[in-house]
Amino acid sequence: MSLKRLLAHPDVRSYLRGVVRAPRCGTPPPLRVPLRSDRAIAGLIGTAFDYAALWHAQARNPAAIDGGWVADTAVAVLAENAARTGSDRLRAQASVAHALLAEAREAVRQFRQTGALTDDLLVAAWRMAILDGKVRHGALDWPRLTQPVPPTALAELRALCEELRAADWLTAQRVCALNPTFGIGSDGVGGADADLLIDATLIEIKGSVRWPPERDWWHQAVGYAALAALGGIDAPPDAAPSQARNARNGEWVVVVDEQTGAMTEMRQIAASLALPITHAAIYHARYGQFLRAPLAALVPAGSLSDLGWWLIDAATRLAELRSELRPAMHQAMRDAIRAAPADRNQALARARALARACDRRGALADLLPPPGASQLPLPLGNGDDASRRA
Repeated sequence: MSLKRLLAHPDVRSYLRGVVRAPRCGTPPPLRVPLRSDRAIAGLIGTAFDYAALWHAQARNPAAIDGGWVADTAVAVLAENAARTGSDRLRAQASVAHALLAEAREAVRQFRQTGALTDDLLVAAWRMAILDGKVRHGALDWPRLTQPVPPTALAELRALCEELRAADWLTAQRVCALNPTFGIGSDGVGGADADLLIDATLIEIKGSVRWPPERDWWHQAVGYAALAALGGIDAPPDAAPSQARNARNGEWVVVVDEQTGAMTEMRQIAASLALPITHAAIYHARYGQFLRAPLAALVPAGSLSDLGWWLIDAATRLAELRSELRPAMHQAMRDAIRAAPADRNQALARARALARACDRRGALADLLPPPGASQLPLPLGNGDDASRRA
C-alpha cells in the first residue's frame, strides 16, 4: 500500500470527492509541450521530468533538504537481490545500475555548478526514472535502461525543462524540501513522498496533456498535506534544533504490515520540521501552468488532521482485509494448479476475484459517511493564488 495506491481505491476516491473542493481552472491555456513520443513511454517521460524538476529546484535553492532519490533504493534492492541469490547476472546488473547512479549524481553536480541543461543531465533523469520503476512497480525494464534514450523523449524532456527554467515559484524564501516524507503520516499509509515543498506550499508535478487538471491530482496534494498535519516534514539528521520538533511525540498509531498481516504499534519519535503547510499546488508542466490554492479553500476548516487519520484508518482496514483473504487466495491458486484443464479457468477466476476483492467499491463501506455530502468547485482566487504562467 502507498498513498497513491490508496487514493485510487473507489471508496477513497468517493470519500475525497465529498471532502476536497477541487478548484476550477478556467479556459484551457496553450499546450506548450505536446506529447510527440509513443504514449507507452509518456509516464516514463513524466517521471524523468519529476527528477529533472527536483534537480532544478536544488540548483535554485542550494540549501534544499534532499529526501533522497527512489533510484537509490532501487540500486540497493538490486544489490541485495544479487547478494542473496549469488546470481552473476544480477550482480552484473547491480554493478551497472550503481555506475549509472554515480553518473547521474555527477551530471547533477555539474548542473548545479554551471546551470547548463546538457544531454547528460536529461539522460540521467531518464535512467533514474527507469530505476524508479523497480521500487514503485516491482519491475525493472533492463533493456530500456541500457538502450539510448529515444530522441523524441529527449526533446520533450528538454522542452519541459526549458519551460521550467523561468519559473519564479521555484525559488524558496525560507525552505525547500525535495521528495518530502511525513513521519507517522507516511508510515501509516505504507509510504508517501510528495514531489516538492516550497516554503508553505506542497507541490505536485504533472506531465499529462489533459486539461483541466484531474480532481485526483488535488486529492493527492491534499492527501500529502493531511499526512504532514500528523507527522510534519521528516527532518534530516543534521537539522538545526530550532528547525526541528518531535511530531506528536508520545502518541501511537497502529500499522498493519501488508505482507504478513502483523499489527504493530509505532511511536513517532523522529524529529520533523516544524513547518505549517498552508497551500497545495499543481505544476501542470506541459502547459507551463502553476496552479496554487489555499488548503482552507480545498478542505473544510480544521479537518486536515482528521483527514490524515481517516487515510491511515482506510489503509489499515485494506491491509487487514488482504491479510484475511490471503489464505483463501493461496488455496484458490493451489486448486487451480491441481485442477483438471477443463476446470482450471474457473479456479483461476476465483483466485483473481479474491485478489481484487479489496479493490472493489464497498470494501471500506463502514468508513464512508452517509450519502448526501456535497461539494462545490471553487475558483482559484486572484494574484498569488491564481492560475498563472510559470
